[in-house]
Amino acid sequence: MKRGFIFTGMLVLSYIAFGQQIKNRNIELDDLMTLLNVSGYELFCFDIADMLNERYDIVFVTKEYAAGQEIASTNIRAEQINPEDSVEKISFGFLPANNDSTRVMRISVPGIGTFAAPEFKLKGLSMIGLDRKVYRYRTRSFKLGEIKNGEFTPLILFASGWYDEISNVLRFCGEREIDPDMSSEILKDVPHHYVIGVEFIKK
Repeated sequence: MKRGFIFTGMLVLSYIAFGQQIKNRNIELDDLMTLLNVSGYELFCFDIADMLNERYDIVFVTKEYAAGQEIASTNIRAEQINPEDSVEKISFGFLPANNDSTRVMRISVPGIGTFAAPEFKLKGLSMIGLDRKVYRYRTRSFKLGEIKNGEFTPLILFASGWYDEISNVLRFCGEREIDPDMSSEILKDVPHHYVIGVEFIKK
C-alpha cells in the first residue's frame, strides 16, 4: 500500500509541476536597455529645458586625451536653438562599428535633427599571452552643475580600460560620475580617453 501511495503522490506532484505555465509579458524599458548595452549600444540623454527662454548656439565638442594630456579638440557641429523650437533635451548614442578599433556616436536634437560625429579612433592594449591588441572602452557621465555662457560643459567620458600587469587583466573601475574639473582618480589610470560635451553661446 505504501508503494501505491508514494506512486500516486509522485503522479500528483508531477501533474502540479507541469500544470504551471510560462506567460507572455510586456517588454519594459529596462529589458531593452540591458539588451542594447550588452550588444554595444549606449544612450545618454540630457535635459536642457532651462535653456528655453533664450536663443543659443549649441556647439557639440569632443576632446581627446592621451596619458592625461589633451591632444585634440574638435567642434563636431553647431546648431542654433530658439525658444520657439521647444528643444528640451539632447541625446547621445554610442553604436558598435564594423571593427574593434573605432566607435560611432550619433547626436539627436529633437525638433532639429540627428547627425553623426566623426568616428572615435580607439587605442588597443597589449596583454601577455595575446598576439593581438585588445580594445576595452567604457563610458561614464560627468557630474552636472550650472551651465556658463561660452564655456565647455563636459557630459560624457568615453575611456579605455588599463592593463594590470600583475594580475594580467584589463581593468576599468572607479567613480561612476566624473568631476568636471577632471580631478577624478579614474582619469589617472586610463591611458586614452575622449570627453564629449557642449558649449552654449547666447545670441
